[in-house]
Amino acid sequence: MPKYQLLTCRIALSGDVGNVVVRSASRPITYPELIVLSVLHGESSISSIEDCGETEERNRDEEFLRLGHIYDEKLVKTLFPGHAINLPERNDRYPRSKLPAPVSPPASQPSVDTVSPQDEIDPLIAAQNQSAKRVPART
Repeated sequence: MPKYQLLTCRIALSGDVGNVVVRSASRPITYPELIVLSVLHGESSISSIEDCGETEERNRDEEFLRLGHIYDEKLVKTLFPGHAINLPERNDRYPRSKLPAPVSPPASQPSVDTVSPQDEIDPLIAAQNQSAKRVPART
């Protein structure tokens, strides 16, 4: 089973430099995920990419399904035809981060009921959604 490269980066959502999501070593992305994000937001929207480690050994199908769950499943299938067979593991052109290596993210994601794709992309929306769940509605 492969080990996927973990990366830190800054993502300007849809190319908007005023709306940037930072994926740090505490919440890195995998190399295949970088490819998906580059297509979704534009290649020039991804900056400050650094290698920060690798996942534990992970089944290719698990990573493929994880990406399809978080992002558009049709897009993931288009980018990686032939299912998970063509899922790349790493790209050695990114510099090694000087920060400590992160703990590998879980191989499986929480159920669809607990995480929406938008929550995964935008931490601000995720925080707002969590706050809304904790605050009782006023009558």
